[in-house]
Amino acid sequence: MADISLNIKKIITDLEEKITNKEDMEIAKVEIFNLYNLFLDELTRINEISTEQITKLAMEQQLTNEKIEKIEKSLKKIENDIYLDDDEEEDEYSMEIACPYCNKEFVVEMDEIADKDEISCPECNNTIELDWGKDCNCDDCDDDCDCCDGECHHHHDEEDDM
Repeated sequence: MADISLNIKKIITDLEEKITNKEDMEIAKVEIFNLYNLFLDELTRINEISTEQITKLAMEQQLTNEKIEKIEKSLKKIENDIYLDDDEEEDEYSMEIACPYCNKEFVVEMDEIADKDEISCPECNNTIELDWGKDCNCDDCDDDCDCCDGECHHHHDEEDDM
């Protein structure tokens, strides 16, 4: 703005040297001042619009950043579930067991029972057999029944007889 003021002063000085009629000179000064005010008003309006738009953009950016942060947290949880180290994986998984004798529900870590076929109830101390679905007692089993993860066909034979 300082450059504009200096340029306007130079223009007025030049006009004063060239316009000899004082009344015409005053008219020229007023018109230059009016023109200066028009430009100043327009610059002020443009500045207000720009400030308003920048504020709106900043608010939208803040909302976007918050959404990205939530997505990153969710993604981190998914990554942790998928890409755990073997040591971490064992610590992360547990199983809830309900005792068939006393109905006590308790949680055990998978690494504690992974290679066991039975566990003791912490409430009644009865032995609970763990069914890992590995053994099938079906006579005609090709591993297509519920106890064989749906791989045997003897249940289909029963359905066919109906």
